[in-house]
Amino acid sequence: MNGFFTAVYWVLNIIQIIAVISGFHEWLGWNIVISIIFAAIIGWFPLIGTFMGVMGAVEGWGWEYWQAILLFIWPLILVFFFGTLSAVTDKFSRN
Repeated sequence: MNGFFTAVYWVLNIIQIIAVISGFHEWLGWNIVISIIFAAIIGWFPLIGTFMGVMGAVEGWGWEYWQAILLFIWPLILVFFFGTLSAVTDKFSRN
């Protein structure tokens, strides 16, 4: 099951980076190569990448905000949830 979640994470991250590329190209009128470089850097930071992915999907692809949020925000929520759960269980298992 861990492999499945890893694959889903990578696929969504690549889609997010593509959305950021599109957003940079549309918003700033950047050359596609410059957009790819900056999107690849920004896309790997969870909060910034998610926000920029949502904005790229809305501005670059013409999506509605709710559609972009549904696609990009749930992995971030799961990461924070499981990270917090892991920290709490670790804290209580030591005592």
